Amino acid sequence: MRTIPIALQSHLDQTGTTMCFLLKIMLRNGGVFGVTSLNENVVYDDGAGEITYQAPIGLKQSAVDASANVDVDNSEATMLLADVGDLTGEKIDAGVLDYAKFILYRVNWANLSDGHYIMQSGTTGRATQEDNLLGVIELRGIPQLLKQNFIDLYSLTCRAVFGSGGDSISCGSHIGNCNFDASSLWQNHSVSAQGAEVDLMFTANSAPSVSGPNGALAFAPGLIEWLSGNNAGAYSEVEAVSGTDITLRFGVFYDIEIGDTFRIRPDCDKLLATCRDEYDNIEYFRGEAYIPLGDESAAQTPGGTGWPIYPGAGIIYTEEA
Repeated sequence: MRTIPIALQSHLDQTGTTMCFLLKIMLRNGGVFGVTSLNENVVYDDGAGEITYQAPIGLKQSAVDASANVDVDNSEATMLLADVGDLTGEKIDAGVLDYAKFILYRVNWANLSDGHYIMQSGTTGRATQEDNLLGVIELRGIPQLLKQNFIDLYSLTCRAVFGSGGDSISCGSHIGNCNFDASSLWQNHSVSAQGAEVDLMFTANSAPSVSGPNGALAFAPGLIEWLSGNNAGAYSEVEAVSGTDITLRFGVFYDIEIGDTFRIRPDCDKLLATCRDEYDNIEYFRGEAYIPLGDESAAQTPGGTGWPIYPGAGIIYTEEA
């Protein structure tokens, strides 16, 4: 059931209408991207601020596959990438549009004061592009969230997202959050040289360095956000840092170029000792590091303390030669 403003319903009741779609995508980096099915740009304020919905050539909204039960409402938005502002195939490949929030509105473009109604909302899946010409954005309805696990399961390592609940952007401090302010750890740098593997290794203009509550922090594991270049908007996990030399855990989609800018910060390996000794945040450790391990082979499990091992009343049995 949809709520439709009276003025807009009156327009819909007419024999001919001047309706169009407005697709608003709230990116993970805080940006907003909007496109319209109309053949010219539409400037519209949905109550959260005025934005310009661009008119890409060939925008097509597929039929929404909806149901009355809790099945996921799926659809796709396809468009030619020409005339869509700074949206390029490179940015789509870099994941800028992936896993963002979206709202699909329908409005009367001839009289925007009639208001809007929501056709669909939820999160995007993986956006794809073909030959730098066609972009395809998967739109998944809110029931998709019901497919995710919301129950805290026992784990040796911390389940909280590092930095969640610790800065002004978060939804506040509550159970389940890390509550450490990781926003203060970001360091801005640029690429001064390519590495042996241009999608995985590079040299920064200076060695990253930052201190936590108990002294200097390591940047491996770490997190990088690319600020410019073909990978702009994407995030990368850091595998190793040696002075100014940085190695990523997984290769980026496009080669890392000299001059690309990025910001980097330490991450957390989710271990109790790290939370306690490096971040002084043991109060918010979201794991159960002292879970009894099932057998001796599990004693080396990451995050495990090695005690107690069952069976055996806390004794680790070893086989004598």
